[in-house]
Amino acid sequence: MSHPRLTRTSLATLLCLGLTWGCATMKVGADFDREVDFAKLRSFAFAAQTHAPARIEGQDPRVDNQLIRKRIRQAVAADLKARGYREVVDGDADFMVSFHVGSKEKVQVYSTPSTRYGYGYPHPYWVDSWGVTGTNVRAHTYTEGMLVIDIVDPGTNELIWHGWATDTIRESAEPGSKVKGAVSAILSKFPPQPSA
Repeated sequence: MSHPRLTRTSLATLLCLGLTWGCATMKVGADFDREVDFAKLRSFAFAAQTHAPARIEGQDPRVDNQLIRKRIRQAVAADLKARGYREVVDGDADFMVSFHVGSKEKVQVYSTPSTRYGYGYPHPYWVDSWGVTGTNVRAHTYTEGMLVIDIVDPGTNELIWHGWATDTIRESAEPGSKVKGAVSAILSKFPPQPSA
């Protein structure tokens, strides 16, 4: 005896779980000092970065190593230059750029209704539709990576703009494209647009 409602329910549940687990989207945000006139900024320089060893306790080498840092620096410089900013190697710049990377383990819990079909209990009558009898709970553990880009006033050494992006780390992802995508997404919010 076929149970079409079971088929539709099962497929819908599996599809929702598959889309959620397999297609996590990048989250991007930014904050800034409202008293700063970003229109006056024309040139940038990179703040000194610490070139950490490949492995440090509490550090994820998949997202924090010299190769990744080099790619981030190149992507930031290319993006800012494409926006009309000039990189200063020797001399004074209008703003300094620094960046940080990290990761953390996260757990996402999913719950879906469980169903059954058959004779009702305790009464011996036939249930002619699906009834919810409980909840199935599933937990999914994953690693979330984060890239932070900070813009600092070199005169006061104060933070004037702060941008970040988070995304799920996948072993199959190509590091170069992930870095470029994250940098581009973050810097799309720089400079901040004036309030209407």
